[in-house]
Amino acid sequence: PQYTNNYEVSHNYKGMIGGSISYAHTTNYMFGYPLQNDTTKQSLFKQANLKLAQTLALSMFVQKDITKWWTLTLNVTGYYFAFNGVVNGTNYSNAAPAAYGNISNMIIFPKNFKLEVSGIYMSSTLNAVTSVKPQWAVNFAPKKSFFNDKLNFSIGVNDMFFTLITRATNYVPNQVYMVTATHDTRRLVTALTWNFGKVKVQERDVKDN
Repeated sequence: PQYTNNYEVSHNYKGMIGGSISYAHTTNYMFGYPLQNDTTKQSLFKQANLKLAQTLALSMFVQKDITKWWTLTLNVTGYYFAFNGVVNGTNYSNAAPAAYGNISNMIIFPKNFKLEVSGIYMSSTLNAVTSVKPQWAVNFAPKKSFFNDKLNFSIGVNDMFFTLITRATNYVPNQVYMVTATHDTRRLVTALTWNFGKVKVQERDVKDN
């Protein structure tokens, strides 16, 4: 089994701006990789353990009303990954930085119309012997409220440009294995909700004898 010790320090200022720095130290890191038998030409997917995996992460988030009609939410994280151990009988050591970002914009229009536009970006990422190329996506969702905000309806498209495509390369000693995969990420999403009002919670005094 793998074991992880994680250390984190975080700070939040009035719920608008915050950040954290963390370090994870993992022994016997579990990972998988494809392996080909050159004689039989058969490919197998092998599970293995690396001696050590380390992750350093620095995160920041911002949530703020830019104007009365525009709310911005931003999350950004920078990573540094390092791996060390033995892969298929050969000493292996590799390290690389990475970044992740998520932004959401809520824009309010007259007559209870809203528009949410969000996007994500993932840079090249290293996971043991696997290197994944950058990915990004844009989501789009108009929203409308009725009956004094009691009834809410939204319809939107996730990954509207169909760009969340996985392109990965596995660097195993003496072998390079490339993978391209698409997933069901572009979707039409609808939601219909009804707000029944505020829920009152009564406090009960408890006395100890």
